[in-house]
Amino acid sequence: CAIIAGFSSDSRVLVMRGYKDVRLWRLADGVVTTVPLTNFVYRDNYPWADVHGSEPYAVFGMANGVLEHWNLATMSPVSSWPVHEGPVIASEFSPDGRLVATSGATGDVKLWDSKTHREVRLFKTRGKKLRFLTFSPDGRLLAGSEGEYNDSQVCLWDVNEGSVHEL
Repeated sequence: CAIIAGFSSDSRVLVMRGYKDVRLWRLADGVVTTVPLTNFVYRDNYPWADVHGSEPYAVFGMANGVLEHWNLATMSPVSSWPVHEGPVIASEFSPDGRLVATSGATGDVKLWDSKTHREVRLFKTRGKKLRFLTFSPDGRLLAGSEGEYNDSQVCLWDVNEGSVHEL
């Protein structure tokens, strides 16, 4: 069984997470390749990875609080940097790939510049860990949710101002 992390923007590569590894499926020829992540830890069904671009690039949130940025075309790491004190629960590229949003185990949600690794913004939450993050197609809004059925928190932030709306 595999958990889907995402497609490359050209829809040629699908990134999947299995129980013990992360795999790339090149749809044109059916070749499946394992990404050589050294700190991979299975963490339930959290969407801790995202894919962006035609290269494609991917970010992988690790259990040690580090975000790893990879070029999947060359199967090589681009960079990595600490983003949370505990495990990274979710990570998501903005539509233009310039920003990465991450969610930590303590409920913190942060926005990062994908090139400089500088923290751009810390978003306010109710302290519950948000398992799912997604940007609006224009990149102006970021939504996050717990993914639980009862008493679920959903937050919607303005990326530029940091203002929050909760459901």
